[in-house]
Amino acid sequence: MKSDIKQWIKTCTKCQISTCGKIATEELHPLISVAAFHRWSLDFIGQLPLTEQGNRWILVAIDHTTKWPIAKAVP
Repeated sequence: MKSDIKQWIKTCTKCQISTCGKIATEELHPLISVAAFHRWSLDFIGQLPLTEQGNRWILVAIDHTTKWPIAKAVP
């Protein structure tokens, strides 16, 4: 089955156009936090239906050390 998939990808025009090539990979390193609330991860949730307050997104922040989450609705 693996060889069939490889052959299909080699002959598929769409696959050839959308292929980005080999991606160089680097060794992963842990993110070190020196104290609580020192390093944060941020992400957006949405696009959501418009609220009466005019918000469409939720901004989420999570502290790396304590895993403390904060969420705030934003326009």
